[in-house]
Amino acid sequence: MIKFARQVMIIFALIFLGPLALSADKLADAKGAGGESRVALVIGNTAYPSGALANPKNDATAVAAALKKMGFDVDLKLNASKTDIDSMLSRFSLKADKAGVAMVFYAGHGIQVGGINYIVPIDAAPQSERDLKRQMVKMDDVIEDMGNAKVRLVFFDACRDNPITRSFSRGGTRGMAPPVEATGTLISFSTKHGNTALDGEGQHSPYTQALLSELNGSEGIEIEQMLRRVQQGVRKATNGQQEPWRYGSLDGDFYFKAANPVDNSKAQQELVERAVQESIKRSNEKSALERAELQRTIKAEQDEALRRAN
Repeated sequence: MIKFARQVMIIFALIFLGPLALSADKLADAKGAGGESRVALVIGNTAYPSGALANPKNDATAVAAALKKMGFDVDLKLNASKTDIDSMLSRFSLKADKAGVAMVFYAGHGIQVGGINYIVPIDAAPQSERDLKRQMVKMDDVIEDMGNAKVRLVFFDACRDNPITRSFSRGGTRGMAPPVEATGTLISFSTKHGNTALDGEGQHSPYTQALLSELNGSEGIEIEQMLRRVQQGVRKATNGQQEPWRYGSLDGDFYFKAANPVDNSKAQQELVERAVQESIKRSNEKSALERAELQRTIKAEQDEALRRAN
């Protein structure tokens, strides 16, 4: 009987406490995935005629894989030409307009001329500054094509030393220029403006390696904290030679991944168990009171019967 009563109590606890448990799950999820649609454009350019870079292809491929695991709809392109990038941006812009989160990751050559930052396609061969608009892609245009997404994230591992602009009248400037900051947009450069980034001796650049470490293990870590950890990781890996920098800000907190739900499940189980124990305790107390009342009634009736008999 007690076992049956316990089972009944568990069922009632699940019915009445279940919605509370689900609400806790949703609250935790809102800190991470949040249920929003996520799109990403990932480009890795390696095969430049002026000299191949070692790691952008590996960097882009690994970042794309990490993002897919976190629910991103990813467009990945390796060794993209100017036509490739223009076409991808057109498609990406349509997706980003309908998305809650839009992200761009680019690894390859990037340059700045006259304070304007450019992505360098693999087929770019400008002879003068006039060729830049036709052969390269402005970083500001990429950000603009991220549409109306509430959260816009830009990661540029693109500050490598580039021989293309050394002959330009305004060229030869090392690294990238500070980007134009837009509301709801967070931009991460692999190094400070005016500095160049290392391509790295391993499979990934120091910046992408640090970024991947965080993406693959960032449960419950807000993006600002995550980027500080990336910054620290790159400084350590390069003995202080390179320091990533971020620009802009988001309107609220953003988490690539929600906190581990295992703890929530355990808490929910404990909540249900406590409710069951409390219900059983109240039931036992009620039964004891009812038995005592019954005994008092029987005794009273016996006393009355004896009184009448006498």
